[in-house]
Amino acid sequence: MVKKVMVVDDSEPIRSLLMALLDMLFPDCEVLSASNGEESVALAQATGPDIIFMDINMPGMDGIKATEQIKSFLPSARVVMLTGFDDINLRRDAESAGASYYLLKQSIHTELKPLLKRLLKNEE
Repeated sequence: MVKKVMVVDDSEPIRSLLMALLDMLFPDCEVLSASNGEESVALAQATGPDIIFMDINMPGMDGIKATEQIKSFLPSARVVMLTGFDDINLRRDAESAGASYYLLKQSIHTELKPLLKRLLKNEE
């Protein structure tokens, strides 16, 4: 069964980098993308992704609000919050919204592969 992984970030270079890494490391996954919170909610409703990499800080609807909305209709989705800020309050807000993990963008190259392997293994 092909797993759907959605990448949500308002920065096109970060979105492209993460999508390329996912395609390279996990070619059996279907990788979707959205550039903001509103788009991510609509795409999640339409496609039902298994795993979502969600940027916290985006214009309009931020990642925490988008996560709350997505988890309300797709509780099985595993959300990994992406941020450049290691902030306890953001971590708490992300967890309250339903995020499973909190990943610093500067750690993507070292932590993405083991985290995604763990997430994909938990869903099988």
